[in-house]
This record gives sequence, structure tokens and C-alpha cells, in this order.
Amino acid sequence: MLTRPSLHPLSTARPSVSWTPSEGFPPATRLKSVYALAIAVGADFLSVMAGTAAASLCWEIAVRHNSRNPVSLISFLSLMAEVGLQYFLFFVVFAKAYRLYARVPSLLRIRDTADVIRISVFSALAVAVSTFYGKLVVPRAMLTAAWLLVTIILLCQKHLTQDQIASLRGSQGARRRAIIYGTGADARRLYSCLSKSKELGVLPVAFVGAAASSHNKRAIYQHDYWHRNSAPIIGEVLTGDMLASLHISDIFITQPFLSAEAIAEVSVLAAKHSVSISLVGAPHVQERPASVHILDNLLITSFHASNSATTIYDFGKRLFDLVIASILLVISAPMWIFAAIAVKMTSDGPIFFRQARVGKDGRTFQMLKFRSMYVSSAQYERSPEDVRDPRITPAGQFMRKTSLDELPQLWNVICGDMSLVGPRPEMPYIVEGYAALESMRLSVPQGLTGIWQLSADRRYAIHESIEYDLYYVENRGFFIDLAILAHTVLFAMKGI
Repeated sequence: MLTRPSLHPLSTARPSVSWTPSEGFPPATRLKSVYALAIAVGADFLSVMAGTAAASLCWEIAVRHNSRNPVSLISFLSLMAEVGLQYFLFFVVFAKAYRLYARVPSLLRIRDTADVIRISVFSALAVAVSTFYGKLVVPRAMLTAAWLLVTIILLCQKHLTQDQIASLRGSQGARRRAIIYGTGADARRLYSCLSKSKELGVLPVAFVGAAASSHNKRAIYQHDYWHRNSAPIIGEVLTGDMLASLHISDIFITQPFLSAEAIAEVSVLAAKHSVSISLVGAPHVQERPASVHILDNLLITSFHASNSATTIYDFGKRLFDLVIASILLVISAPMWIFAAIAVKMTSDGPIFFRQARVGKDGRTFQMLKFRSMYVSSAQYERSPEDVRDPRITPAGQFMRKTSLDELPQLWNVICGDMSLVGPRPEMPYIVEGYAALESMRLSVPQGLTGIWQLSADRRYAIHESIEYDLYYVENRGFFIDLAILAHTVLFAMKGI
């Protein structure tokens, strides 16, 4: 018998899934979930109090430096505790509203980070309103510093503890072993989701099908910042012996165009061996953004006329790009001088490398970089995948490791050719071969950094990991942009 998974809004045109067991968690697992929740809330409490204490201490030092009558220690501690507790209580309330403590991890946890930033902003605003109408006088500079420090500490704390807390929420005893039928983008997305969500009690152990990559991969890795966890691809027909030898309890079918006859064959095989089977995706697939939800057990697929961005968001994004890029341009001026000298001293040729790239709506522009390869290198050949590539100059090795060669693209951002955040602009000859699905990348401004650039898949061609950019197109917003920038700065500043 086919079992239908619970579905959430799509991140790509081909539906993905957030699956939960229909029978719920056993009592022991629910107890562990409560324990994990307590640990998560406790860690957030310590993070909020640490950030508030640091902000209060900075404000106290500033007061002592500029005033002959500094505040007393008791007043200082009272202010710190009251602001910190209010901040924490508001944070928990908003976290509950956004289901921060009970969710399946998002792609590279970008949406998780976006919600932490969003919740922290709302909490700081709530504290500002509370203190304005209350009797407590809180300097706005201190509250701003508290928001900034609390947000940074929370992001770092969750980055360090998220795997441990997920393990605590996991089921006691063995996880049910599953095979994923298919090897495409949906299969990989499901694998990442199930592997990281131990509380679901399902362990995907292998993929069945032909490798969906030009590299003829023998394994598929999780979506992550590094290629660490993977499952093998079994390029054979699914058989009963295979199910028995791998001790399989669940089969997830992720191939969007699998025929009804093929599904029936897998269903019969699964029933014969007492294996549950789940269909992942929608029965009607089009190359457009879509969302899928369940209405009274009826699966409904909705295809959107346009993405979720608004005119206000687009205007705010452009203003944000101009301000931040201009500030970074001024701050990074000494690095420009250093990079220019290094390029000229280690190789002949121009300082800057210019290359035609395709921006929003297919418009071509000249993307700038500090030249990191010898001038004899072909301009449009495949980018180096290792700093030891002989085409890279000595200065280029350092610049690529530190992403210093990307600095001139700040000028592209100021000129409006690019944005700080968005899909990476591709070369014209690659875009010419785009199908409708890949062309969705061009519906938004192309970016200096994005989700694909953060992942371990940045070593491969962009069009081989299109799911990252489609995820951004479907979910983009101000807090998603901030989350991607935060991940770039805090967690993923790395070269090839």
C-alpha cells in the first residue's frame, strides 16, 4: 500500500518533501525531544544573557569614561538582567511562533539562520517598545549593541550545537533503514533531510538508479559545506534480495517521471517484503515555481505566476547593496592596493580580469576580478578546482584561498550589474544551453555570494547543482539575504 508523505512548500520546480512518520514518536522519543528542547532553550538563554552582558559592559565602560558619576554596580547588574530576561522571553515567544525549535533542517540551514535573525530583530524591537512604555531607561546605543552581539552569539551557538541537539532528539534504538529510488536533485534533497533529522527515525542507506550526473558518481553526498556524509548509488534493478540484504524498511520514490507501471512493480515488491513505500513529489510536474500542500488528504500542486519578491523588497535590496558595497569598497581600499601590487609583481599582464557574464533577465555585463591566472590561459575554459592548478599565478593562489580576487565585483554591485546575494552569474555560452528550469536563475539579480557558493558543490559546475539557486529564487527575501551573508562571513569564508 502506498503511503503519502506530508509535503511543504517547494524549493524547486520539482517537489521535495518533509516526511514524518504517520504513527508519531514512541514515548521514549517524545521524552528525548522534551529534553532536547530544554537544552536548546537553555543554550539560547545563555546566548542572550551573554550578548546582553557584553553590551551592558561596553556601555558601562563608555559611561565611566565619559562621566564623573558612573552608575553603580547594582544598577548595572539590574539593567543587564532586566534587558536580558525581556529579550529572552520575547525571543522564545517569537521562536515558538516560527517553529524554530521543531523543524526539519533547511538547505544548508539558511532559512534557520534567517529566522534567528528575524526573531532577534523582533525581540529587540519588542524590548525597545517595552522599555519605552515602562519605567526602565535603556540607552538605545546599548540596546542596538545588545541586538548585534546577541544575534552573532546565537548564530555561532546554533551552528555549533545544532547537530548535537538533533542527535538528542533522535529515536532510541535502531533507525529504520531506507532506500531512495532515484538519484536526481529531489533524491539528494530527501537524503540530506532524512540524514540530518534523526528524530524521524529513518536512515537512508543507498540510492537505486543511474547516476544523474556527467561525472558518473558512485555516491551522493549531503547538501553541506563539506562533502562528508554520503550514500552509495546502486546501479541495479531493485530486487527482493537487495531489500533483504540491506535490511530495508522503507522505500522513497523520487523520480518525477516514473510510469504508473514502474511504481506498481515497486509497490508489489515492497508489499511482498513488508516494506513501506512513499512517493516524493507531485503527480504533475512543470518547469515553474510551485508549492504543494495537503487539503483534507487531497494533494494540491499550485504553480505560481511569479516569485515571492515584492517591489519594496527589490528597492530595499538595491539600497542595501549600494550602501554596504560602498562601505566595503572604502574599507577594502588597502587590500586593493596590496592585490594590485601582488598581481603585477608575480606575472605579466593587466591587474584586472574582465569576463562577459549573464545577469538578471539575460543581460550581459563585464564581471571584474583581480587577475589570478596567467594571461596565456583561455578566457572561457573551466574554472580551476584546486589552487595547485598550473594556470594560477603565485599571487592568485593566495587571492583565491582568501576570495580576495572577488573584491572588484563590489564595483559590479555598485553599478547594478550584480547584487551582494544571488545566483552566481554564468558565462554566455553556458546560458545559451539553458532549458526553462535553468533559466529561472536569471529571474533575479545575480550575486557575489549565494547558497551554491557556500556549499561543497561549488567545486563543480553551477548547472550541475541547480537546486541551490532554485531554492533561493523561491525563498528569497531580506532575512534570507542576511542569513546568506552571515553564513558567508561566519562559517564559509573559503576559497577553492
